[in-house]
Amino acid sequence: MTIFGNIVFAKEAIPNLDKERKYYKNTGTKSDVSGYFRTNYSLNSDITFHGDIQLRNVVYEVNGIDNDLRNINIKNNNFFVNPKFGANWAFKTNQNLYASYAVANKEASRGDFIDNAFGAFPSSEHLTNLEFGYRMQKSKTSIESNVYYMKYKNQLVQTGKVNDVGAAIRINVPNSYRLG
Repeated sequence: MTIFGNIVFAKEAIPNLDKERKYYKNTGTKSDVSGYFRTNYSLNSDITFHGDIQLRNVVYEVNGIDNDLRNINIKNNNFFVNPKFGANWAFKTNQNLYASYAVANKEASRGDFIDNAFGAFPSSEHLTNLEFGYRMQKSKTSIESNVYYMKYKNQLVQTGKVNDVGAAIRINVPNSYRLG
């Protein structure tokens, strides 16, 4: 039988340890339901388009007592729409240009809710991604170059601190980006 939350050994740290004391006593449930649709369209033999969309609903609940004896009562519901659109142009034999635009959303994790040192309720991350690229494929050579711009809203980033079991603590930053 597996028991979670029990302190199994701490003789040196807590000499009179009550072996029935729970380190934590909480439960968490996560429901994730999603649907996905994708389509491709060829304008002609050189130009193609693609598009997809994901609909996702994530419900997260945690109730009980954490290891620092705080009451935890978290209910978070996120509904995400994640679209992606792109085009490909084969302008020469074995050479093409492509472009895409995508939106992605991601929920905060259990640790983000429980370990947030700043007391703020974490928000889900929102990413907008724009990419352009070139590909060339020959019999013995291939070249690919890609440029991207990723703009984040509420990105969850590590603070440099860790929780009581060594996991990184993350917080939302309002705006950030990556370019390369």
